[in-house]
Amino acid sequence: MKTPLALLITGLVIAGCKLVEPPPPPPPPPANGIGFFVNCDVRPGTLELSGEGEKSQYTFSLKDKDIGGCSTDKLASKRAPYWERAELSQQGYLDLAEPQILKFDARFRDGFSGKQENFLQIQNFNLTCPDTPSLMLKWHKGELELSLLQASGVLKPKRYPDLKVEKFRSWKNWQIRFARTSRSTLAIDVVSDGRRIGRGHLAHLPDCGTQYVKFGISRPGNNWDQNQTSIAQFRNFSLKPLHPPKPLIMPKKVMAKGPPLRNPPKEKSESEKLQPQDPPMMVKKPARRVKLQPKDPPRKVGLPENKIMTARKSSKSLKLEPKNTLRKDSLAKNQLIIVRKSAKPLKLEPEGVPAKATTPKAKAIKLSKPAVEVKPVKLMITHKSSKPILPVKLMITHKASTPLN
Repeated sequence: MKTPLALLITGLVIAGCKLVEPPPPPPPPPANGIGFFVNCDVRPGTLELSGEGEKSQYTFSLKDKDIGGCSTDKLASKRAPYWERAELSQQGYLDLAEPQILKFDARFRDGFSGKQENFLQIQNFNLTCPDTPSLMLKWHKGELELSLLQASGVLKPKRYPDLKVEKFRSWKNWQIRFARTSRSTLAIDVVSDGRRIGRGHLAHLPDCGTQYVKFGISRPGNNWDQNQTSIAQFRNFSLKPLHPPKPLIMPKKVMAKGPPLRNPPKEKSESEKLQPQDPPMMVKKPARRVKLQPKDPPRKVGLPENKIMTARKSSKSLKLEPKNTLRKDSLAKNQLIIVRKSAKPLKLEPEGVPAKATTPKAKAIKLSKPAVEVKPVKLMITHKSSKPILPVKLMITHKASTPLN
């Protein structure tokens, strides 16, 4: 049998487990990256919602003695005897793994001339770690104030006297950029209507906290005086990564344009689809025949009368005298003129001694017909040199079908 003390301890453990049990997860955020829900009960008339989804518009109206519905709002503290509140909390939590940017439009239609009237917070609160917010945007006596959490657990205010609430009675765009620079440090930038408010804002992140966005109106109560009515409106909320990845742009496929098919293929019926089909036959195309053209027969080149063909092999080009360079003297018929232009003298070997060939031998042209009788002809040799030519005998053999005259 268990003792009453053991039963009491068991009951306390069960009760403690129920106290720290986390709430059910909120619904997923919409397409704009952020959604909101009512965390604490709000009094009737303090919150009005118009539109749906991304086009939602939230109107908060807080009057004197509109005490909030959270458990701590009715408790007195050093700062206030009670808290007036009408707020919405973010669905889910902030992802601080990469820099984020929170955008929204806001206008403060009336009021906000009292003390410490908050309109946006980055909270760290959860059931196991009820810690202080890292950032609080508020109006203090009509001036903008940024309160940042320090490592000591104290909120350090930064006020901007030139930013009066009267300048924000119309719609203004707000941007909150934040990035986690270390495990316990959050860098924050605040931009309103294109103007950067301050620089180098650093806030402390507690180890056990869970970060999420909270907006609306919350302010300390007042027993010795009345708080004025404050009205604020918000719209166009979005939460996205500060540097989103660039999408891959695939090249577009351009289809060739052409006339439509005259006879488009007909769709098969279900019965035809179920019937077994024969495998496709492999048809070999006949090889292409190439007609070979006979080569042209060699041309027979006839030699003109009284002309001698010689072959010459040498690396140097053969210089021929033009026709007009010959002497004007009329030459006798069947006379042969040999012109030699060289600086070296012409050496002729005596009769009976074979001459040394300085150039490759020319190929002799063999004729099919036998040689005819050789008749003596006159030969004129012109030698252009400073040295004389030794007297030698020169024999020329003429092989042709017709005799030389």
